[in-house]
Amino acid sequence: MKNLIIILISLLFLSSCNKTDETITNTGSKPIITFISPHQNDSIALGETLVIKAQIEHTTELHEYAVQILDANTSKELYYYSHHSHSPWITIVKDWKIENVNVSKLIVKIIAVDHGLLRTEESRSLIVN
Repeated sequence: MKNLIIILISLLFLSSCNKTDETITNTGSKPIITFISPHQNDSIALGETLVIKAQIEHTTELHEYAVQILDANTSKELYYYSHHSHSPWITIVKDWKIENVNVSKLIVKIIAVDHGLLRTEESRSLIVN
């Protein structure tokens, strides 16, 4: 269900791009996402601020990227941020304070979509104590 929502949002944003975007074709290569932080299975305490850092690079312009935080046990979305972009290189820095949630494990997911609708997704699991 979440993937369907992301695809629908991507299509909506794709239709809102300017006319020059129509000349961008599918290059066959997907965007590359490099997580800087958090690391897989890092621990974080309730009340702390989770700092999400990543880089996205591609051979052509990206269309959109998103940062999503999910409860690993229920897949409930706890945080979502997306941004429409026309850059082939993006640095993401997002903070999220872990409060008012009853979770033991989180999934931090970064999604990148180019104008050819090639999609890449990377995620990290976190333990909340």
